[in-house]
This record gives sequence, structure tokens and C-alpha cells, in this order.
Amino acid sequence: NSQYGIKFDDGIGSINNIITYNDVNNNGQYGVYIPYKHHRENNDNTFHHNNLIGNSLGNAYDECNNDWDDGVSEGNYWDDYVGPGPYEIPGGANKDNYPLANPV
Repeated sequence: NSQYGIKFDDGIGSINNIITYNDVNNNGQYGVYIPYKHHRENNDNTFHHNNLIGNSLGNAYDECNNDWDDGVSEGNYWDDYVGPGPYEIPGGANKDNYPLANPV
């Protein structure tokens, strides 16, 4: 219930974080927002087993290179996923290869 549920800083850079088991709901813009600005990268972060529901502009926006699943068989729950196939994340070439059918 904020502007962004999770927003990575666009001035410092965030690398090698693991973000799991969060409810990211009802935000005014994006549930997760990851910008690439001023040559600061927010790369190599892993998101899985999160619930992304009801975020106004979209559940996620990622301009960097991050993993949106556990790399094996499970990703995140997206309330706007219509399947089949991966969940495409706007902003770059990121996708959740294993979107979940039900919230965790």
C-alpha cells in the first residue's frame, strides 16, 4: 500500500540479494521496481516465492539482470499471469520461468 512495494536504489546498486516469501500488494505504481541509472547496476538478485498482487502499474518492472525464480521449479505468484509459459517482466529481458499457480 505504498508507491512501490520493493524499490531498489537507483544510486547505489544492489547485487546478490535473495528476496523470498513477501506479500507485495496494492501499491500505487509497481510491486517491485528495479531501475538502471547512472551506471549503477541492480543485478544478480533472486526473487522467488513472493506474492505480487494488485499493483497499479504492474507487479514488477526490471531494467537490470535478475533471476525471478529459484532456477529449478518455482518462481513467484503473479495475479495477472495468464500462462502458459514464463511470466515476462517489463523493462528488460527478465522472466519468471516457473510462475506459481497459487499464492504462497
